[in-house]
Amino acid sequence: MERTRDSSPARDEHLDLIFRVMRENEGFLYEHSQALYGETVGLINDGVEHIGTAIKGGAVVQDFVSSSVLYFLTHVLVPVGGAIYVNALVGNLPACFMQLRLALESLAKCYLAD
Repeated sequence: MERTRDSSPARDEHLDLIFRVMRENEGFLYEHSQALYGETVGLINDGVEHIGTAIKGGAVVQDFVSSSVLYFLTHVLVPVGGAIYVNALVGNLPACFMQLRLALESLAKCYLAD
């Protein structure tokens, strides 16, 4: 650890390895698992689209504070969707399932709260 802490090239090599693995995994998912790839990317896009729809529908800043579902979209779905995508690329599948559960349970609670 001491050697890595003081050595920028060692840190760069480690990051390069991580990025290479992510690129390889992205290519594999894109080529061999279009369903997973599409759903993962679509989850992020869905959150962004729903936020846009809410804004076009007249939602204002106060609505994002008072509506649990709007809170869910901005503070849970979009960030967790991005995290699921990144974790899928690094091969951290247990985290993907935990984050998916977090999003589902949060949606249910926010829906009931509204």
